[in-house]
Amino acid sequence: MSMNDPIRAAPPAPKPKLRRGWRGVALDLGIAVLVFAAITAWQGRMLVSSGAQAPDFVAQRLDGETQRLSDLRGRKVLLYLWAPWCGVCKAMASNVASIAKGANEEELVVLPVALAYADRADVERVAREHGIAEPLLGSESIEDDYKVNAYPTIYVIDEEGRISRAAVGYTTWLGLKLRLLF
Repeated sequence: MSMNDPIRAAPPAPKPKLRRGWRGVALDLGIAVLVFAAITAWQGRMLVSSGAQAPDFVAQRLDGETQRLSDLRGRKVLLYLWAPWCGVCKAMASNVASIAKGANEEELVVLPVALAYADRADVERVAREHGIAEPLLGSESIEDDYKVNAYPTIYVIDEEGRISRAAVGYTTWLGLKLRLLF
């Protein structure tokens, strides 16, 4: 090769073909489900245990009326513990509102309880903007009794007043329905 010969560039490397097939996709999906389940279990590890009696409480609605949890015995309760500043809570609010709208109140009561709020006006504004019907103004004792360490936290309480399910973080409408069924 002389100094006057043009330098030839190496040909580009061929692009790998993505031929994973259904097994590869199924494996990826399975891993994603396992990771999600592990994270959910880790987040909920400190919550009140399934089968335990749900701690009773009295909380005030925005209209001034009070609600005692134990007055709801005989009906399933979806307890939605949220904070007005929580973005995930706001994202999940429509799922909870949809469950509440479709519920037969003789069988299921949805109780949205605001915790860690600055003032009543903040709770009213977020409830109005995100369709949270009849929120209760919670207290630190509710937060402590239900071992809330992250928002949102949900509990499904059975007709006998026992915890049947608990979860922390965003839950889809389908996830809420499934938790209520089983």
